[in-house]
Amino acid sequence: MSYIAVPYSRGGRKSVLTIYVDGRLFTEFEVEYTSAPEYYASLRAPEGGITFSSSDKDLLSLVSVSETRETGPSPFSFHFAPRFGWINDPNGLHFRDGVYHLYFQYNPVSKSWGNLCWGHAVSRDLLRWEEKDPVLFPVDRDTTIYSGSAVEENGEIAFYYTLATIRDDRLFTQHRRVTGDGGYTLTDDEEVIGPLCGGARDPKEFYVDGVEYMVLYLEKNDFAIFRNDDGKWTECSRFSAEDAWECPDIIRLGDRFVFTSADGFYWEIGFRDGRVTLLSERKEMYMTKLPYAAQTFHGTEGRTVIVPWLRLKSENQPFTGAMGLPREMSLDGDGNIRLTPVREFLAATDKAVRRKTREIRSASASYALEIKDAPSFSGEINGSPIGFDRETGALRVGGEEIVFSSRDLVIIVDGTIAEISDSAYIGNGYFELKDSGGESRISFAEEADTAYTVL
Repeated sequence: MSYIAVPYSRGGRKSVLTIYVDGRLFTEFEVEYTSAPEYYASLRAPEGGITFSSSDKDLLSLVSVSETRETGPSPFSFHFAPRFGWINDPNGLHFRDGVYHLYFQYNPVSKSWGNLCWGHAVSRDLLRWEEKDPVLFPVDRDTTIYSGSAVEENGEIAFYYTLATIRDDRLFTQHRRVTGDGGYTLTDDEEVIGPLCGGARDPKEFYVDGVEYMVLYLEKNDFAIFRNDDGKWTECSRFSAEDAWECPDIIRLGDRFVFTSADGFYWEIGFRDGRVTLLSERKEMYMTKLPYAAQTFHGTEGRTVIVPWLRLKSENQPFTGAMGLPREMSLDGDGNIRLTPVREFLAATDKAVRRKTREIRSASASYALEIKDAPSFSGEINGSPIGFDRETGALRVGGEEIVFSSRDLVIIVDGTIAEISDSAYIGNGYFELKDSGGESRISFAEEADTAYTVL
């Protein structure tokens, strides 16, 4: 197996690298580098004769094909991040034959946004992820691959995504691909919906009563619903939702439906014959702005599993961004979304050390801590200060503050990520911590009822 080694240095000069396979254009990347690269991105080389082209001879002198690639340990125990590069929106999430497939917006040659393709990772338990090779690349510097989703059609998995031109005309079209090898390569590209407006993107497919639909972002706060009529997508309706944009999802939870958008805004809706009626005021799944563009898995019968992108700065890592902990989505009687950690994660906390104490110390970078009827506390978790005021419910992590109505808290720490919720998982705050390792120390104002699990 061979790999293309592409140099990277943050803040370096930018040049375009063109890759050919057997003389045919494969893809193009804008590369950011210096003569002494701080890192080499590794891309699996396609089969065939690989050649490179660039107007920058210095860049060409640094690009090579080798039999090895750079690897290193992940700072996370149960969150996914790529070995190297920029990661954002989760795409094409589906479960099939015992494997969860996670695709994602990905820049494989830089820690900054750009050169978007679809990266790929797989898991059998939603906790331990194995990174695979990217499956969709932009054809050239004039196009880029935006978000999309996966759905079963006639017993096979189909993938829908947005192909965007980044010229002045900025055309957005919706495309379909299929897989013949379980999702490791995507083939047979087909345009299914032509240009609608300047920003139409992020198709998300779903079924209602055996009929396949697509919700598509249009522009401003507008969305459209399409129906699949024997392979032809027909527009059913359009609707608007206050402040919502990008990465829509329509999710059936029992006999009720919710509509979600990129910022974590959601509404309970009525859905009938391809028409949406907003039934509730706007609510928010998250108490902080770190999570974005969450998507639900297709094929997880009996439960609805959702994953957000976490907009980490990742200053000291070879990547930027990560995925949140997968959670199971449900609605309570008041129409509030609950985001409970997946049962696989909860099973890992079954053997928690339960005790009443005035202090918690942890030498582990990854752990779960439950606090019942929490008293006020202060301390540090993986290099970031943390404090809780029982009287007001205010929780502070680093420079951010959120307010809980509950005093039963769940703190999930994994490297530079802290996900903190109330025990009902209706209030959910996400934070980026300073260090990927180190110690945690939390001191309580009075004896606290705790359960602690190293993960």
